[in-house]
Amino acid sequence: MTIQGDPYLVATVTPFDNRRALDFYLVAFQKVIDRHDVFRSAFFWEHLSRPVQVVLHHAPMAITEISLDTADGPISEQLAAQFNPHESRINLTQAPLVQAVIAKESNGRWVLLQLMHHIIGDQYTLTQAMAEVRAVLRGKIETLNVPLPFRDYIAEIRSGPSDDDHKRFFTKMLADIDTPALPFGFSDVHHSGADATGSLLLPQDLSDRLRGHATKTGVSVARICHLAWAVVIAKTSGQERVVFGTIFSGRQRAGAGGSTMGPMVNTLPIRVDVMDAGIEESLHQIKSDISALMEHKNAYLTLAQRCS
Repeated sequence: MTIQGDPYLVATVTPFDNRRALDFYLVAFQKVIDRHDVFRSAFFWEHLSRPVQVVLHHAPMAITEISLDTADGPISEQLAAQFNPHESRINLTQAPLVQAVIAKESNGRWVLLQLMHHIIGDQYTLTQAMAEVRAVLRGKIETLNVPLPFRDYIAEIRSGPSDDDHKRFFTKMLADIDTPALPFGFSDVHHSGADATGSLLLPQDLSDRLRGHATKTGVSVARICHLAWAVVIAKTSGQERVVFGTIFSGRQRAGAGGSTMGPMVNTLPIRVDVMDAGIEESLHQIKSDISALMEHKNAYLTLAQRCS
């Protein structure tokens, strides 16, 4: 979907006082890889009827050492620029989908850049992996919980609604949508894969009013934000029936598997009709629609898109 690079790569840069400390970290991270099958997974799709995930018994992390000159700038910045996710890729057929690049600074310190693909983990996975690395470094690996196989989570997903059930649900939601609601008419969403992040801190008074209104109407602030975003899209696209993506976490109802490492997030479309309904009526409709959508949170996005 992108011309170069991969927007689903995550790069982290970590400095170390010396090579010994770096080596200890790399060994610890390999132990984490060895513990969790999702880290030892490769993915294949070419010439297959559907993609498959293959778990290897052992998957050594690729470690590449390169030489950089501090005269060209800080080593950490050079590494980040050279292995920018917007220009780098990871072969999804070669596990683990975590790679390490190391470089030595002139003062004897070392810098590590790690690339990890989001197909094997969400933010929880990243956080938990680092917690396990710290436990290994402290010699406390025996205190870690026994890893839960990611295949158990997959089995739970497959025991839910079928693809036909998903198709009926999204067809009912999207069948009469034939024109996308494009803010300002912008449609080239896959041009370079580059991302842009913006943030706006709401004034305390407005934040308090939002929470107060959420309590009064019996909906969450997140539902209010969904309605607000729908209004923004409607105003900037000229459409009254808008469809946009919302993100679901599979950990909310994963039971004991909620602590499993792996990608447990999904993006699905939600429809909001921005017409003459009042705010409270619209909020309760969104609340109802999201509750219904939760039952199909594991549907393929491509399946849902084909239903419009």
